Amino acid sequence: MESGTGLWTHGGSGDLWHLTGYRKHSGESSWYNGVEGSWYFNDNMQTWLESSPFVLEPESYLTFWLWYDVTNYGVDGIHVQTVDAEGGVPDTLDFIGTGGALDSVLNTGNDWLEYTYDLSAIPPGKTLSVRFSFTSDYQYSHDGEGFYIDDVRVGTKAPTWLLGDVTGDGLVDASDIIFLINYLFRAGPPPDPLEKGDVTNDGEVTASDVVYLISYLYRGGPPPQPID
Repeated sequence: MESGTGLWTHGGSGDLWHLTGYRKHSGESSWYNGVEGSWYFNDNMQTWLESSPFVLEPESYLTFWLWYDVTNYGVDGIHVQTVDAEGGVPDTLDFIGTGGALDSVLNTGNDWLEYTYDLSAIPPGKTLSVRFSFTSDYQYSHDGEGFYIDDVRVGTKAPTWLLGDVTGDGLVDASDIIFLINYLFRAGPPPDPLEKGDVTNDGEVTASDVVYLISYLYRGGPPPQPID
């Protein structure tokens, strides 16, 4: 969380969210929802930590690292949510914590663990934020160290296909040149997805992509290179 507090807001009843260096997955700090120095959270907390808004790209995912320690009894945990800037009820992706199924004074949790969520079902172009909503019950005081969150990221999935492999056979060869020629000049089927054929990375599939593949395969030209 090396960007500091500027990209995040937090609040709610009993809010204790702050940056700490006590535990972190990487860098110098992570977000923590407990009492600094004493390392516990309070009863009856209903708090949230929310990212700045961002525009969702196609095939996006959310990932973050989490360390937590809570007791088995009662309900103490975090709802992982996305919030639409246009309003409405936050969409809950997950609940991480305890749900009161066990009657035990033993604690549960995990060391730093990465959590990943697929956001591709959400229409791209929406303006969203990520929210971590923490809740603690009324049972017992100081019954766990709480939750630390670090390295939150929303990214896009890498393509699972090979750029230039318009035939889908796992190779870039002469058959792909023929496929593109048929598509462009003989009303043949398009590449699926169309981006497979855009080996020049100019946003279109044109004759220049055929020329590029010919140069790569027969004249020692560079291989197709996807844009990062």
